[in-house]
Parts: sequence; structure tokens; C-alpha cells
Amino acid sequence: RQQWDRVSNMDTQALCARVERRLISKQQRKEDAEEDEGGEEGEASTEGMRPDQVADVIEQQLERQPLTRTREALMSNRQLFSIALALIAVFVLYQTFYIVDQRERVIKLRFGEVIGVDSQPGVHFKWPIADSVRRMDSRVLTLDNQSEDFLTSEKKSVKVDFYAKWRIQDTRTYYRATAGLEINANDRLASIVNRALRDQFSIRTIRQVVSDERDDIMKAVEDSTAEKVDELGIQLVDVRVKAIDLPDNVSDSVYQRMRSERQRVASDFRARGSEEAEKIRADADREAAVIVANAYKEAERIRGEGDAKAAEIYATAYNKDAEFYSFYRSLDVYRNTWNGQQDLMVLEPSSELFKYFKNPAGR
Repeated sequence: RQQWDRVSNMDTQALCARVERRLISKQQRKEDAEEDEGGEEGEASTEGMRPDQVADVIEQQLERQPLTRTREALMSNRQLFSIALALIAVFVLYQTFYIVDQRERVIKLRFGEVIGVDSQPGVHFKWPIADSVRRMDSRVLTLDNQSEDFLTSEKKSVKVDFYAKWRIQDTRTYYRATAGLEINANDRLASIVNRALRDQFSIRTIRQVVSDERDDIMKAVEDSTAEKVDELGIQLVDVRVKAIDLPDNVSDSVYQRMRSERQRVASDFRARGSEEAEKIRADADREAAVIVANAYKEAERIRGEGDAKAAEIYATAYNKDAEFYSFYRSLDVYRNTWNGQQDLMVLEPSSELFKYFKNPAGR
């Protein structure tokens, strides 16, 4: 307590800086043997000392650390060293071995120069730091292109939307051509397929590219792009056109022409139908008239035969009994003449019609 009271009037900042400098210099020079010999000593009396002497005493007491603290520091340093060695070993192993997946292709580089291609799945070796690997997808990839305007042989513009399926065939060539980047491969492949499609559309009409020859176009595109695609180290699996549309500025007029054409065709079909209906109707009327005429002729013939037969029967009956025949015919006349309540005839009572009313014998 008295020691701290005596140094309280000193410049605190200067004293702390001085103590810190001396501690650092002595800690660098001290040896492990000197630390073990150090023990606890009684506090030196500071009475009658100058301020600089008091500072030396405090410095000596601070540098006398217990042996246990030194050992703990040594153990902590050893643990840190072990952890550092483990991290270095893991880093070396990570830089020495690498794994190839069955869905990818790996190219090995040494200071940026291609030295090998590993396509077999499994664990492979490389030299740390000097060697590096680049991984590329070996599956079938898709190039989905945006719609673009093409000109047909009729100088008409159409919007074509297509896609292509491709995969890596030669890893070394693919890396040299595209730096192993899929986006670079898609850009170059899109340019090649686009040029081939433009060439095919320019020699065909809209009708041909829409329906008749689409398969032929795809086959021609694959054949014409085969050589250029090989230079990229890739294989073009398939090319397909998803949609062929007319530009927006001509769609309305084209649809109107299509509508007019359909209406003209519909009117033509209606006219042909009406003409055919009239023919059928005329044939039916003619056949009906012929059938009716034949039926009427047959009816008249049958009626004539019936009348002849009836006349024959009447004649036979008249020859057998002329009086009875006359009486029977008069009854038929009466029955057919006065068959209604409103029938009225004005005749003389002495007429021939009423002779059987006066006398059944007709006299």
C-alpha cells in the first residue's frame, strides 16, 4: 500500500510504457532454466527509494510468474501447433486427391496446360498446387433459344422458336473451344444452328416449313452443322422447332385473308351442295311423276277390266231375268239418290223412276 502511495505522484503513462518495454526485452532473453529457479520472494522495501528505483522493483515482481502459468502457455502452444499440422494435412490431402462423378467429365491442368482427361468415375491423384481440375457436365444439355425472325423464299417474315439437345463428346476439344463454360458452348451452338435454320427457311415457303417439310428441315440442319459442331467437341443430339408464328404487325391481315379464304371455300361448298340438292330433288320429282303415271295407268287398266267384268255380269243377269234386273237397278238408284235427309228432287209422279213405287211389277 505504501509502495503504491509513493509512486502515485509519478507520471503513470511514462511508468507503464517503461515497464512494458523492459518486460518485452527481458522475456525475449530469459531461458527456461531461469524460470524454474524463480520463486516467491518477499516484497522489497521501497522506503527511501527514488521513483525510478520503485519502477525497477515493480518490474522485477511482474516478471516473476508462477511455473504453472508457463506450463499452461507451453501446452496451449503445443495444441495450436497440432491443430495447425492437422489443417495442413487436410489441405494437402484435399489438393492431392479428387473425385470424379459419373455425371461429369474432368480435365486436368498443370499450370494452366491440359495434361489429361479423366472420364472414369472414382478417386484420382494430382500434384498439389501445380495441378488443378475443371469439371464439366457430361449429361444431355438443352439449348433453349429465344424467338427470332426468319425470311422464307416468299420474302415473308416468320418468328421461329427452336431448341437443341447436345452433350460433350471430346472433352479436350470442348475445353479448348469454350474454356469449359456451358454458357460459351450455348452461345456458339445457337449461332451455328441459327445460321443453318435461316438457310433452310430461305429456300422454302411458309406452307412447306409449317407442315410439309419440317422433318426434312431438321435433318438438313443436323447434316449441315455436323462439321462445325465437331470443332466444339460436342455432339448434337436433336434439333426441334417449337413454334412458327407470324409477326404481330402482319398477323391481323393474314388472319383476315385466311378468314376470307375460308368463307369463299364455304360458299363454294354451299353452292355445290345446293346444286346437288336441286339435282336430287328434280330426279325425285321425275321419278315420282313416272311412278304416279304408271300407277294411274295400271289403275285405269284394272278399272277397265273391272268395268268390263261388271258389264259382263250385268248382261248375264239381265239375260236370265230382265224384270228382276230392272227392279234391282232401280233399288240401287233409290239408295244412291236419296241417301241424305236434305236431298230434294222435283219429278213427275208418272216418271219412269217411280214406276216400282206404284206397282212392284213396274207397270
